[in-house]
Amino acid sequence: MEFHVIINPAAAAGRTLKLWRKIKPLFDRVTCTVHFSSLDHDIRAICAQLTAHLQENIGIILIGGDGSMNDAVNGIQDFVHTCVGLIPCGSGNDMVRDMDLDKDVTKLVQIMLEGRVRRTMDIGETAIFHPACFMDHQTKQISDGGPDPFVQKFLVSSGFGYDAAICQQVFLSSAKAKLNKIHLGSLIYVLIALKLILKQKNAPVVLTLDGKREMVDRATFLSVHNHCYEGGGFKFCPYADAEDGMLDVCEAFGFHLLSFIRVFLHAYNGSQVKYTDHVGQRRAKVIRMHSDVPLWVHCDGEVYCKTRDVQMRVLDEKLQFLL
Repeated sequence: MEFHVIINPAAAAGRTLKLWRKIKPLFDRVTCTVHFSSLDHDIRAICAQLTAHLQENIGIILIGGDGSMNDAVNGIQDFVHTCVGLIPCGSGNDMVRDMDLDKDVTKLVQIMLEGRVRRTMDIGETAIFHPACFMDHQTKQISDGGPDPFVQKFLVSSGFGYDAAICQQVFLSSAKAKLNKIHLGSLIYVLIALKLILKQKNAPVVLTLDGKREMVDRATFLSVHNHCYEGGGFKFCPYADAEDGMLDVCEAFGFHLLSFIRVFLHAYNGSQVKYTDHVGQRRAKVIRMHSDVPLWVHCDGEVYCKTRDVQMRVLDEKLQFLL
C-alpha cells in the first residue's frame, strides 16, 4: 500500500510539525509521500486530489485532530480504495476518546503501516436548507448567500443551536491558540459555554426521526452523534457507536445558568442522562430539525451556516480506518 501523510503545520500551535519531525524515521521503510497543507491547498483539497482516480488502495495518515479528520472525509472522493489513519494531535480529539487507542505514538504508526483495515466507521452527512447566513473561514466574516442546500459530512457529531454557537465563538476567539500552547485548548469551550448560557434563548424545535415527528419545547440544542463525545470531552451521547449504522441524538432543553452547571458537571462521564427534565436520548438514521429562528449548525465543531431547517443522516459509505 502506498501511504500519504498529511500535516497542517499551523495546527495545534505548531505541535503537529514538531510531532512529525519526531516520528518521521518510522515511515522510512514504506513508500510514503508527505503533504503540507496551506490556506491555498488545504487538507480537503489534498484528499480530493489523492482519491479522485484510484485503481488500488492507498493509505492517508493525518497528524491532527477532529478538524483535520473532518476536512479529510469531506475531501475523499473514493471511500472504497481509501484507508485512513490518524495520529492524534488536536485540542479536542473527541473522535479518538472512545476508540481505545494506544497512547504510544510509535505503536500507532506501526499499526497503521501494516496497511490493514481494523474498523469501518459510519459517516454522517448534514444538509443545511435555506441558510440564513454564512461564515467565511478565511476572513471570519459573516455574509448572506451561498449554496442551498449546503452539504457537509461529519464523523464525530453535528449540532443545531447552543453547542454550534459555542463552536462559532471558539472559532472567532484568539484565546484557543494561546491555550493550545499550554495544552489547555479544550478549556476555551467551557469558558465560552458559560458566557453564552447567560444570554441563551431556548426555542421550540420540530424534530423528525426517521419520519416520526415530535416537538422539543424550549430546545437549547440538539446534537447528532456518531461518536460519544463533543466539545473536547463532553460525553453527550454515551451510547453512540460509530460502527452500528445509526446516529444518536442528544436533546438538551430548558437550560439556564443553574441547570446548565448542575447537568454539565455530569457530562464528562455521560451521567447527565439521568436528568430527564433537561436531557433526552434518541436514535435514528435520518434526523430533520426545524426552528422558527435561525440557529448555528456545526459539523465536527466546524461552523459555516445559520438556518431554520437542517437534516442529518448516516451515509451508505463507510470510512475504512487503519486503527
